[in-house]
Amino acid sequence: MEKRPLSVSVIAWILLVTSLLSLAAAVFSLNEPGTRALMARTPLPIPLQHALTFGGLALDIVAALFMLRGANWARLLYIVGGGLCVLLTFAVSPVKALVFPAIIMVAVFVFFLTRPRVSAYFASF
Repeated sequence: MEKRPLSVSVIAWILLVTSLLSLAAAVFSLNEPGTRALMARTPLPIPLQHALTFGGLALDIVAALFMLRGANWARLLYIVGGGLCVLLTFAVSPVKALVFPAIIMVAVFVFFLTRPRVSAYFASF
């Protein structure tokens, strides 16, 4: 078994911490009027937005935990799920500028998660 590349550890821990913080923020802002007003400006119903938010955060948490264990499916889950999530978010967001940090983060993470050394690490399990 190969030693886990530092980039995998850094990405997984950043993903885990930011997802847990986002989960807490999402829970506390469920009934906040400003958040609800912003959510009402998108074409998706608010309950569907909540389901996508909590589902996406759950997938990110699972992907992060299992990437730390060397599961290639978790890496692929993040690459595909993260990409689809930012595309959907960008498509429906009333404030496109708020999505750019997430697009950049996912792009950087995908770049490092598809490097040859990282791919070899996940293939070794």
